[in-house]
Amino acid sequence: MDNRHEKTAVRYIVGNWKCHKSLDAGRNWIDAFAKHYQPHANLQVIVAPPMLFLAQLADYAKSLDLSGLSFAAQDVSSFPQGGYTGAVAAGMLKGIAAYT
Repeated sequence: MDNRHEKTAVRYIVGNWKCHKSLDAGRNWIDAFAKHYQPHANLQVIVAPPMLFLAQLADYAKSLDLSGLSFAAQDVSSFPQGGYTGAVAAGMLKGIAAYT
């Protein structure tokens, strides 16, 4: 087995919050994360908060200049932008979520 790949492989920790946490609880979680997280070169932490709070929490993390934390959308429409009630098109997530 080639161990060189193991040393450089990025590891992911992903937390899907489902329908848990209010906006304030999400900010509190980000504050706690910022206080305790120690960056690691090969570790990517990703959270997927409820869509309702995704942009606000991503902006909040950016305001703290918090590296090491990325955001994901829990769901994305299979359709392009258009008349789809309740759907979120991939293009609408650009600049907000790095993952879906």
